[in-house]
Amino acid sequence: MHVRIGDNYYAPGFALNRPLRPFRAETVDTILYRRPLTEIAMLGAPDDVDIIKETIVNLENALSADGILHIAFESAYQKRTFYESMKWSGAYTDMFLETDMKRRYALECDLTFWAVQFLSLVKGGEQNV
Repeated sequence: MHVRIGDNYYAPGFALNRPLRPFRAETVDTILYRRPLTEIAMLGAPDDVDIIKETIVNLENALSADGILHIAFESAYQKRTFYESMKWSGAYTDMFLETDMKRRYALECDLTFWAVQFLSLVKGGEQNV
């Protein structure tokens, strides 16, 4: 929701004021949209939502190599801001299960758990990964 005051548009503080995108392991945005995508998937009817359908395909392709979900950071700055964003939880930010992200495979474990959970939600619990 945007409010127009004069020539400027304003949105509520910290609101996600850009469209949701499907999850892509090769592209890291400021957030990965895992939380809103999971909540959309929990509503049911994944075949009717384009970003959910594309996320399913992207996750299945990413997991097909070795069963572990890896993400690619394009720069050291992007990696640093990604890890800094984990300190702040909110309506549109990712929730992480791992408490110590300095461990060697902490991020991969967290992402892989989410991917299996997400695929299980959209496939009705029939997914065997």
